[in-house]
Amino acid sequence: NAFPLLQKYGFTATFFIVTDFIDRGLARYMAWDQIEEMAAAGMEIGSHSRDHPEMRDKPTDYLVWQILGSKQTLEAHVEGPIRVFSYPAGAYDEPTVQVLRSAHFWAAVTTEQGDTHTSDDLFDLCRIRVRGSDTLYLFDKKLHLDW
Repeated sequence: NAFPLLQKYGFTATFFIVTDFIDRGLARYMAWDQIEEMAAAGMEIGSHSRDHPEMRDKPTDYLVWQILGSKQTLEAHVEGPIRVFSYPAGAYDEPTVQVLRSAHFWAAVTTEQGDTHTSDDLFDLCRIRVRGSDTLYLFDKKLHLDW
């Protein structure tokens, strides 16, 4: 729903994709052709894992499967490398960050609300989280909060 409006007003956005949800064709999620169209139009596509698990306290091979697996799937569908990750439910630990770095991610976002970033810790970035249930009023309020 947001993509046509972003295009109309000349904006871009980052969309974090849970790849297995797309592969399974779940009804509330986009399809690969939609994601490919958005990426071709200049939208940034980021990884949100294969199936949205909590990432803390997981074995390294599981983290690699979730992180690298989703990255490879996305890169098979959109041009260019996938460089940004969104932690499912905002949960992560140092082993998660180590796997992200080894998979050549540049940054990752948490669920912490905010819009100010520094290069001090690119794997702990805040963001303005927009949910499908957000009303236009709430969306506008999020954009104008003094974080």
